[in-house]
Amino acid sequence: MTHITKNTLLSPVLFAIQVLGIKPFRYQAEFLEDESPNIIFIGGRQIGKSTMLAIKALWNAFVKPNEDILILAPTFKQSKIVYDRIVEMIQRTDFVSRHIVRLTLEETRFDNGSSIRSLTTGQTGENVRGYSATMIFFDEAAQIPDKVFSAIEPAMAVRGRQLILSGTPRGTRGYFYTSFSENKITKRWKVYRVPSSMSPLISKEYLEEQRRVMTEADYKQEFETEFIDEVGLFYPYELVYSCSEDYEYSLEPEDGYEYYIGADISRTGEDETAIVIVAVPEDESKKIKVVWEETLSYPDLTVIASEIINKATEIGASKVFIDTIGVGAGVYDICKKELGSRATEVQLIGQRRETAYSNLKVLMEKKRIVLNVNDDKMRLEFNSYRVADSTAGGFHIRKDRYSHEDLIDALVLAITGITNQQRFLVFEGFDELGTVFQQYTIQNLTKELKSPIGVPSSQADRLPKKIVFYDEETHKYYDINGNECDAP
Repeated sequence: MTHITKNTLLSPVLFAIQVLGIKPFRYQAEFLEDESPNIIFIGGRQIGKSTMLAIKALWNAFVKPNEDILILAPTFKQSKIVYDRIVEMIQRTDFVSRHIVRLTLEETRFDNGSSIRSLTTGQTGENVRGYSATMIFFDEAAQIPDKVFSAIEPAMAVRGRQLILSGTPRGTRGYFYTSFSENKITKRWKVYRVPSSMSPLISKEYLEEQRRVMTEADYKQEFETEFIDEVGLFYPYELVYSCSEDYEYSLEPEDGYEYYIGADISRTGEDETAIVIVAVPEDESKKIKVVWEETLSYPDLTVIASEIINKATEIGASKVFIDTIGVGAGVYDICKKELGSRATEVQLIGQRRETAYSNLKVLMEKKRIVLNVNDDKMRLEFNSYRVADSTAGGFHIRKDRYSHEDLIDALVLAITGITNQQRFLVFEGFDELGTVFQQYTIQNLTKELKSPIGVPSSQADRLPKKIVFYDEETHKYYDINGNECDAP
């Protein structure tokens, strides 16, 4: 380590180089030295944002006495990214670590009276009420609801000297976007905008590959830091986030739930096989929950079938819905031998597929399904579906150019079984008098949820005529045109 002088501690950049052994990039150095009271940092993927925020927080706490620094993020997993980086820096640097008087999973205290805390904001900011802070770092700020910022304002009212909003764009909405877009008028914020191409560690080849496999809108947001209007999205950002909660995926079955698996089998070399598992509660006041997802790139159908069978066995799935278009038929045949009637073939094509997408949207709009807020891959895939005008009038759902939208297809397959269940009560809360103010009866919801299996496909004539579907609601068999027929 370079010899440390008094001047070393006067500069966060020198502190990073001489104490922590980290040489900041030019845009990182500029941000680290900035003492502006309000800063917005809009960063693309993999530009070293977490390291930069960690250095700034650590330097301020180490050098300045009685600093109270809050690092806030929407979820526990997100809040730990910057905080864990700080802890890592402390533990590898004796010059800093010997001044630590308390170090826990969520808080670090220094012998000069300063502290750094890592907290989650949740949906309302209730977790952070009552705190007083000199500095607040909002990480992944685009995902934080507006009401959280209102809740945290008192924390900065008395002692606050610096507020930092950091993140990647997520549509043209919310406090993060509004603060940035209105800054030309308000002049309140010092704005940094760093696309991924500015990082010396990211190659042109890598960016070109990401552009090839992502929608143009997602690429511009994730790598070029552009705020993209969500007009035309079939699953708007706000809808997706409103259904999302902070939890971990698990294959451990819980009492009181039935489990349904959707398997979208890859058809080309660039596609992936996706498996999604949803838990359907017996208690009608509880919500459906996505409890597992994974993607497989195996070309061997036997291996894919084995993975599906193993998951169904481990979690005790009631039904496994497999898209049998193309190579999926072979996977279904293998699963059928092992799982028997629990394996169900589905051919989501044309109108059937759009019905399945619409069913998922109904469940999301009625707050009947819970998604994992930490699942960035699934979140990005929701952005691939847009509403397009139909030549026959009305609209249809169009997929953007994106090589991996398999998880959403697997999810809509999993909820195919839910549309035939008769135990739905959509319940949205009580008013001030304790009276239910909105309630969806079983009949109302089942009017909106339709069985994709029984819906005639606009492309049915492209399918082999021998295909037969079984509808569990009517206990009858249907051909690809939706007509009742004999069992195969």
